Amino acid sequence: MLAIILLIIIVTIIVIYYQSYWAKIEQHYECINYENYSLIKESPFSEECSSYQILRKENEIWFKRDGYSLFYIQLISRDSKNVELIGLDGYGIRNMEFKKYVCGLIQKIKIKHNSQ
Repeated sequence: MLAIILLIIIVTIIVIYYQSYWAKIEQHYECINYENYSLIKESPFSEECSSYQILRKENEIWFKRDGYSLFYIQLISRDSKNVELIGLDGYGIRNMEFKKYVCGLIQKIKIKHNSQ
């Protein structure tokens, strides 16, 4: 009986942990959108707030460090406003890190805009 109760408690803890983990991941996917793409592309504060060099192309924003392109954000379709982050480092292994970085950059830019 005690083993069943312990098993239920352990399973409950694991489920709660993974729910919070996936909630954090979804948060980073939600900030990669057209509105934030436009904010980074058009804001005069993007370079100032970024620790990466930002290169703006027609439908892409490239992020470089020490001369190497690490990732870019691409506007897939203007009609559907579909935006995608594409990591160039480690076959996409660091994509979550890059998404977290972009979310933080967006927050910094918004704070800078609001303080002006």
